[in-house]
Amino acid sequence: MKQLNLIGCAEGWQDAPYSDECWGITNLPIKRDVTRCLDMHDFTWTKKQWFEHYLVWAGGHYGRNYLTERTKNRGKKTDALFNKINELKIPFYSVRAYPQVPTSAAYPFKEISEFFKTSLFVSTADFAIAMAIYEGFTSIDFYGFKMSAGDEYEHQVPSCNFWIGLATGMKIKCKVHGETALLKSKTGLIYGYNVKPGGE
Repeated sequence: MKQLNLIGCAEGWQDAPYSDECWGITNLPIKRDVTRCLDMHDFTWTKKQWFEHYLVWAGGHYGRNYLTERTKNRGKKTDALFNKINELKIPFYSVRAYPQVPTSAAYPFKEISEFFKTSLFVSTADFAIAMAIYEGFTSIDFYGFKMSAGDEYEHQVPSCNFWIGLATGMKIKCKVHGETALLKSKTGLIYGYNVKPGGE
């Protein structure tokens, strides 16, 4: 069995073991050591470009105060993340390689999207799951993927569910640990039965 622990930044990341492969999503390596990190943002953007990116991505329906909050600490987090990646000397995948991070590499987007015949990537988690499937992992455990905030739930949960479903259909064992919006309805109930999985 080729086991992967995929670790997001939400509550529950602390429960992930240190055994096997451990991949961190975005800023997770600042919190704990991992064997690989993926962050599918362009770190060459200025703060203004980050703001404009979120404005487009959110479809214009979030207020400027919300977007300013999302972008104001980006520079500090970037420095801390890059310093940690360099300290750990682990592979770092993003939209491009960065000269200040010798272990960084551009995500093999063309190769992977052509392999799966889809370009449905709505979060860094999607890219990580696709890479894990492509690299032949047979078991993926998810930690720290609450994904219940408005923008995450609306945009990211459906596509993340797609990739988990694809992995499951390919006989890859997937288990989501802790509190999460993944693999369940918005209420947590099964349609038509109005009960939680397991009859709770």
